[in-house]
Amino acid sequence: MDIVMYNTLTNQLGKVGKVEEASRLFEQIIRSGMKPDVVTFNTLININAKAGRLKEADKYLRRRIAEGIAPNHATEAIMIFLDKVIEKKKAATQISYPKI
Repeated sequence: MDIVMYNTLTNQLGKVGKVEEASRLFEQIIRSGMKPDVVTFNTLININAKAGRLKEADKYLRRRIAEGIAPNHATEAIMIFLDKVIEKKKAATQISYPKI
């Protein structure tokens, strides 16, 4: 299997909510000696963010940066989405007290 097939499978796993399986597939990519590309990381960041797994999304973002893989336009769109998710989460956790 090549990286394109792995990326396709990772994306499909994410679409059906099998994010853990997609993460395990990423580890399989690494063990096989293949190098993940920008699509691999974009997919993992995106599916984890959409599943509310922000720490995991951040882990893949940091790993992409550490491996020197440059972002593309899709990366930018994912980061905008991720920023909105984080803002919603912050707003949901803020407590407002009634005025007395």
